[in-house]
Formats: sequence, C-alpha cells, structure tokens
Amino acid sequence: MHSMKANEGSWNFMEKTMSNRVPALTPEDDLIEFETFHRKLIEGSKCPYAMAVGLIGDKGNDGEWIEPACAPHIPYEIQFES
Repeated sequence: MHSMKANEGSWNFMEKTMSNRVPALTPEDDLIEFETFHRKLIEGSKCPYAMAVGLIGDKGNDGEWIEPACAPHIPYEIQFES
C-alpha cells in the first residue's frame, strides 16, 4: 500500500508506488484517524506503519539452518512501481 488513507481522487489502485512502509498518521493532519485507528494499531504492534520480511533466508537450499556467521541480509523496505 502507499498510505493509510483512502486513495484521494483516483480509483486506480496501481497509480502510486506501493511499499511495505507507509507514512504515519499524525494528530496535526489526521486527528480523528490518529485518535482511533492509530491507537488500535499500536495495541498490536510497536511498528504499525511498517511490515518487514524476516527469516526469509534462514535456511539453505538443502533445508539446513544457515550459520549465524553467514546470516543473510534482508532489505527492510521494498517498493513496487507499476
């Protein structure tokens, strides 16, 4: 997704760049959403505006665990542009 808000002015879902990190709601710009939606989000996660992909490479092709010395580096932010 590209934002926690509705896609203003367009029904084209693929129009904007999508990412696993979105801008946070702020009380200055989105008071009602911040006081309701934001509060509910932080009950379940310390980082509600980001979704990371972890343990994506914790096993090799043979199914064995990868040693910590050669642990894979996983990108935290991924973006998709159509």
